[in-house]
Amino acid sequence: MHFIIRRSKDLHFAMKMHRMLIGTDPYKDLNIESNVWYVKRWIHSGVPVAYATSLDNEEGGWSYLNSCGVLAIARGHGLQRRLIRARVQHANRLGLTPITYTLASNSYSVNNLVACGFRAYNPSYPWIGEDNVVYWIRK
Repeated sequence: MHFIIRRSKDLHFAMKMHRMLIGTDPYKDLNIESNVWYVKRWIHSGVPVAYATSLDNEEGGWSYLNSCGVLAIARGHGLQRRLIRARVQHANRLGLTPITYTLASNSYSVNNLVACGFRAYNPSYPWIGEDNVVYWIRK
């Protein structure tokens, strides 16, 4: 299968996918400043099968990879990893340090972040909390 990653300005789409795949209130994680990426299946219908978002803070010098999800029918094709890399490239172009977090129990995300060069770290302000959370940075 062939997939294509594209940038988008469609935050509504990202919120819909976030609600469906992550199951939490997207308004807590996404805002109007969020960057949105989506993945379309090239061959069949061209329907989006994955999404990812990031939030840039040029003043703080970081880009927060804040949400990503892949539909079950498209899993196993490395899409989460490709979406991590797309957001890292975006951050690098802006001279920002990519940061994110995962739940300790989310082994798929942990493995993909490590494969993309992230390492665990302790932020000065743990913005999500400290219970069952791992913070990641890529330098």
